[in-house]
Amino acid sequence: MLLPKNLKLLTFSKWNNNAPYVPFGFLDFDEESDGAGSYYGLYWFYGREDMEPVVCWYEHEIWSLEITHNCLDDFLVEFGYSESNSDNLDIYDSGSEFLKAKLKAQKGDLDNCILQMNVFVNHVPEDSEAWGILADVHRRKGDTENADKMALKSILSNWSFGFPTQKSIQQFKKINQNGSLSNDSLVKRLNDFELTASYNELSMSYDVVKQAIDEYYEKKEYINALILEHNYALMISNETSSFQFKNDFNVDIWKEQFQLKCEKYLNRSTLSFEDIFKR
Repeated sequence: MLLPKNLKLLTFSKWNNNAPYVPFGFLDFDEESDGAGSYYGLYWFYGREDMEPVVCWYEHEIWSLEITHNCLDDFLVEFGYSESNSDNLDIYDSGSEFLKAKLKAQKGDLDNCILQMNVFVNHVPEDSEAWGILADVHRRKGDTENADKMALKSILSNWSFGFPTQKSIQQFKKINQNGSLSNDSLVKRLNDFELTASYNELSMSYDVVKQAIDEYYEKKEYINALILEHNYALMISNETSSFQFKNDFNVDIWKEQFQLKCEKYLNRSTLSFEDIFKR
């Protein structure tokens, strides 16, 4: 994993002890935390281990990540931990940019929505709602092939950035199973896939999703497998202990096994406070 140069200016106390509520690849630090369970951290997107991480804010009450800074240097300068070497401090306001693109879709400015939302998903490639909006806009333009691809991405996104909306789920259900995605492990199970994802109601067809995860691993589609497995763990962790036992899920065992998979398939090693200062 590519580490930023100024890590020593931060105080790290743990590595992702709150998984799956925050994803593996999120390295939280103490600076500017609210003292009540929400905090900033570095985050490496799945498959972008060779790139510097972004800085995210984790809001523990809603289990949600939001990107606040493109890189660690931007964070350090904004909060006075270091001085800027540039006059062009670039703080990417992901929430604002997302809302601008979403508004264009609502107003029917479809082409500009696509342009602006593509910039957003380049910064935040794991945001489900953004991909769902892109799916809807492409479908409204008659581009069903790209709409289907975006709809699949809306499900194969990291739900730590927000659960799929009902509109995203509806877009996923519209995918042509005889089209270019006919061999996809999740698409071929589309008719049996059920998902209700909101902060007051969480349910999913766990058996179907587990089958898709196993098949993604068999086909060596590791990013799809890992992201969907994290989402699976996030959902089932909120079920009753008896339901988890029935489905052979133990969160502590899952953490250990999932960490090994990230190391094996993504070269994503676990970092400790001591490791950081050795590098």
